[in-house]
Amino acid sequence: MKNIYEYMPYGAVRYGGYVKYSIDFVKEKQLLDKELWIKFIEVFHTLEDGVDKGWRGEYWGKMMRGACHTYMYDNDKKLYDIIDFAVTELLKQQDEFGRFSTYNTQLEFHGWDVWSRKYVLTGLAHFYKICIDENKKQKVLSAMKKHTDYMLDRIGNDKLSIFETSDDWGGLNSSSILEPICELYNLTGEKKYLDFAEYILNLGGCKYGNLLDLAEQGNVMPFEYPEVKAYEMMSYFEGVLAYYEITGKVKYYDIVDKFVQALFLTDITIVGSCGCSHELFDNSVEKQSEFTNNLMQETCVTVTLMRLVSRLYMLKGEQKYADIIELSALNALYGTINENDLMQYSSPNKEYLKGLPFDSYSPLANSKRGMEIGGIRKFASGGHYGCCGSIASVGIAIYPLTSVVNSQDFIIVNNYLNGEITFDNIKFVINGSYLIDGKVNISLYTKEDKRVKIKLRIPCWAKSVKAQYNNKDLKCQDQIIFVDEIVKDGDKINLEFGVELKEIIVNGRTAFKYGALVLSQKIKEDYKFGQQIKLQRENGKIKYEIISANDTHIEVLLYLKDGKSIKLINYSDSGKDWLNKDTIVNVWFNVLE
Repeated sequence: MKNIYEYMPYGAVRYGGYVKYSIDFVKEKQLLDKELWIKFIEVFHTLEDGVDKGWRGEYWGKMMRGACHTYMYDNDKKLYDIIDFAVTELLKQQDEFGRFSTYNTQLEFHGWDVWSRKYVLTGLAHFYKICIDENKKQKVLSAMKKHTDYMLDRIGNDKLSIFETSDDWGGLNSSSILEPICELYNLTGEKKYLDFAEYILNLGGCKYGNLLDLAEQGNVMPFEYPEVKAYEMMSYFEGVLAYYEITGKVKYYDIVDKFVQALFLTDITIVGSCGCSHELFDNSVEKQSEFTNNLMQETCVTVTLMRLVSRLYMLKGEQKYADIIELSALNALYGTINENDLMQYSSPNKEYLKGLPFDSYSPLANSKRGMEIGGIRKFASGGHYGCCGSIASVGIAIYPLTSVVNSQDFIIVNNYLNGEITFDNIKFVINGSYLIDGKVNISLYTKEDKRVKIKLRIPCWAKSVKAQYNNKDLKCQDQIIFVDEIVKDGDKINLEFGVELKEIIVNGRTAFKYGALVLSQKIKEDYKFGQQIKLQRENGKIKYEIISANDTHIEVLLYLKDGKSIKLINYSDSGKDWLNKDTIVNVWFNVLE
């Protein structure tokens, strides 16, 4: 099923500010690190996951997917060369049976073996899409087929059940291999892969209950399903969506759409993640304002939510999904970037260890970052890594990749952070302070006059909209601004979105959101969690002052009736110095009227 939107050509979109910082950060700290790739590859030789039923085998594929998405965004040849190296070295690890596995044949198909094999297949499929060498592509495809055929010979009807290949979550993790199996069918057209996808699909994802039926019927919410592991469940539903894409069977699109709409109602939080009880769906919309000592909002969950909704967005173009991508990226995901290179705690090892480039969890209420390296596994050769650290790069790339897309008729602009778009011999230069005062100026440059059609997203948080093309009002409809003009060199589009400080109340506690940015307490001493406060108001509106603001960063002074004030900053900057005992993350306040 063809997407309504497609990604822009590689390198056509260039953002500055924190978007550029995050892309450069992940390349420097992770994607361009040849030794890290070697570390991820060597586990396919040592087979050390079989010893502790581990998941080290997922790291290569997760990071390969993120690297390929990053290359699709910025077209960095140096990155491509590293990606090509990492694929070349992995292909050398395929064993005589055709397997890429970190378990030996006596211990295979237990623990996280199929899950890790899924990520090998995923990583190779993503490389295939960007590969510029036809001979290399054929080698990769051949390796993918051998890798998969080994599983097809042993798993399926009248063979080992896919559910029995995992010791966790009712086989939900293994069932998520559905997505790359669909992709392999796309690449080969071989019916056996479609048959295997349908075998997995028809089982419903979990041996304790058919998730497809539950989502379709809508009688219970995802947090009430027989298994509630958020990351794996969304990964499985991404596979259901992949099946829709290759077959066009609308039923399966509708099932995924219903599932995600249920998440909107019950589990997507104020910062754009899910799971306030460790990594589980738990009615987070209601629970998010509660204090907990538990870890919450796993980075794997944040990124997989972004992947799932971005796929829905590219298929149908619904703006609500672009809104979620922005919310998740600017708040939950950017909040995990370990820009200070701090150590992080490992509870299995009971010590602080060298920090990964990303934190694994996103706290909300009177808590701290850096409390756990999620999915940590040590390597036999020394060192360690984790599930969240290896997946985050794909989320970092998804945000700019979906910020500007194109269709047969329109260029669609979703993100107005400062940057440039070069497409079809026209350059769009975006300037302004979109997240701070809502003002956007887009200058268009072309060597020849030509008609251009543009759709400009109206963010869900905008309280008002003003849009002009060369001082002429533009048409707005269904959260979209339409431009259909003969463009001349130097033409201007001016946008102004009303930005306000908004109160979000959940179970008697209040959080503050300034446009797209969720705000968090900056100074621990300013507010003791649970303390009752009264806000100063003028004409019914909260009295506040913006102390500083730039790009995605803001500092706000919130005035209280007792003459005191609370400093708030964008959530993504809060708590980043987590080894400082005075650092806090808190978005929830007890506000009295």
